[in-house]
Amino acid sequence: MKKNETYKDSKSASKAIDATFADHENITIDCEDKEKDLRVCMVSSDKLKQKTTKPPIKKMTINDLATIVIQGFAEQKEFNSWVYDAITVLQRDVKRIDGVLEKNNIK
Repeated sequence: MKKNETYKDSKSASKAIDATFADHENITIDCEDKEKDLRVCMVSSDKLKQKTTKPPIKKMTINDLATIVIQGFAEQKEFNSWVYDAITVLQRDVKRIDGVLEKNNIK
């Protein structure tokens, strides 16, 4: 980025600096007075701000907690049903395979 602009006052210059360094921290302003009314300043930063994403904080009520617990139990019940069905199918398959093995004298 290269920027070379003139501002009419310190307020507008400050806004421009603020916008330019919005994503930075550890900002350094190095100024030196030269001849007559000339002041030369360099504004620099070598560090970007750390971006943090914090979840919004919401007070949880007893009803909110109860809803979460009930949903968890409902999901667990559904999962248990799925596991039971899967085990039942596997047991039938094992019995069928055992029957085929015995019939063919492989077992």
